[in-house]
Amino acid sequence: MSSPFDLPTTCYNPGAFIRTGMDLLALASEPEVALQWAQPSALDGMSVGALAAHGLRMLDEILNDCERPEPATARFRGMVNYSRGARMDQREDLKNIEGNRIIIEHAEEQAAHGPGPVLEKAARSLEQLKWMLPAMDPNKHVFLPRIPPMTGLLAMMVMNRTVELTVHMDDLAVSVGLPTPPITPEAGAMALTVLLSVARRMNGDLDLLRIMARSERAKPGAARAY
Repeated sequence: MSSPFDLPTTCYNPGAFIRTGMDLLALASEPEVALQWAQPSALDGMSVGALAAHGLRMLDEILNDCERPEPATARFRGMVNYSRGARMDQREDLKNIEGNRIIIEHAEEQAAHGPGPVLEKAARSLEQLKWMLPAMDPNKHVFLPRIPPMTGLLAMMVMNRTVELTVHMDDLAVSVGLPTPPITPEAGAMALTVLLSVARRMNGDLDLLRIMARSERAKPGAARAY
């Protein structure tokens, strides 16, 4: 079930997703990343290598969405409902979420053998996505990684994964002391559309308007989506 606040996909741009993946891969290939691979990253509990592996995994996720057949029975959910579980009152609550611990453990496992396998796998996925994703129907239903199982549009998931690519690209750059690569306007439009859609539902339009136009009356943290 969607809501009046849910995700408009008019800015969907598969090429921008692919370009952002290329930018993240280029950043993850920098010598500074390899040198600090086992060091703590800007994300609590995650090494630099795990952060790179987790960010680049978004390419595999979308490639899987392209390759899998549509679910036999669609239980459609919009982005607001899909993202509800990522909203917490306190950042410290992350430590108590089993799903977050699993994500970190999986990322550390991927990074355990060094940058080579992580970068090679991401490069292979990108090569496949370059010709596959632009040809895909953006309205194809794909599985959403949530319990209970649910589905959503491919366009919605590409836009959501663009949030993760752009945010984790910034996380990785900050972690190793490199400038964050420029985010293309098309990728920024997708990422910010997702975040704004979720933030409207979670915070209300008045609080968001105040954040953007009347900061003196804004509540602290009122624009936070996740």
